[in-house]
Amino acid sequence: MKCLNCDTTYEGNFCPKCGQKASTARFLPKEMLLSVVTSLIGGDNKLFITCKGLLTRPGHMVREYLLGKRVSYYAPIPSLLFLVAVYAIVTYAMADTVSPFDLLKLKLDENDVATDSAQQFILVYRAITENKVYFALYSVLLSLLPYWLIFRRHKIARPDGSSEPLNVAEHFFTLVYQTCFNMLLAFALLPFSVVPGSEVWTTRLCLVMPTVYCIILYKQICSISWIRSTLLNLLCVVSTVLLSLVGLLLTFGLLYGYDYAK
Repeated sequence: MKCLNCDTTYEGNFCPKCGQKASTARFLPKEMLLSVVTSLIGGDNKLFITCKGLLTRPGHMVREYLLGKRVSYYAPIPSLLFLVAVYAIVTYAMADTVSPFDLLKLKLDENDVATDSAQQFILVYRAITENKVYFALYSVLLSLLPYWLIFRRHKIARPDGSSEPLNVAEHFFTLVYQTCFNMLLAFALLPFSVVPGSEVWTTRLCLVMPTVYCIILYKQICSISWIRSTLLNLLCVVSTVLLSLVGLLLTFGLLYGYDYAK
């Protein structure tokens, strides 16, 4: 058998050099659909196993992934992108507001007074904060610095016998997995969006549950007490809010000053 990918001559069902299958028949519509499904969720139910782990044993699963158990789980970024894409499609099919980032459809309140650039900034800010898809994508970057700084003293045991804290990249992947849980929570609450009067408690649940989840997540990853994990996570939340407020004020001030200078 000659591999059509790397031209290696071999015997068997797989190329020993590049791993391509010996069977490379012409693509049919059936293979097209199968390829899309397997590329998204994995041919061995990795996405299902990952989502189950995030719901039942989040810290232990993420810890295993960070410490080297990579093949058993679906990678964090493809998991998040897949969940975000499916959520956007589902909400679009339900005629919900999927992408309010449309300045022609957004309006300022009657009492809002701002310059032209600041008004555009307010519209963009509302579009991001009022949409779960946008919020899921940028919340990771907002939380990364506070979590790295606050948890930098907590070391975890490594497979090579060393003990080191999570670095920036490991915190990033942890927060991406945490955001995957946020999307799963959004899926669970989606049926209640059509129930009158459910907006208040679903909104509160979406605000509280991610923090509770992070408490469980970092308690299991760092092997710390409930009290310590709660205090550190609350400190991270407060720091993230303050950091975002400072960024908003600086951006708004610069835009306002720019228009005023003109």
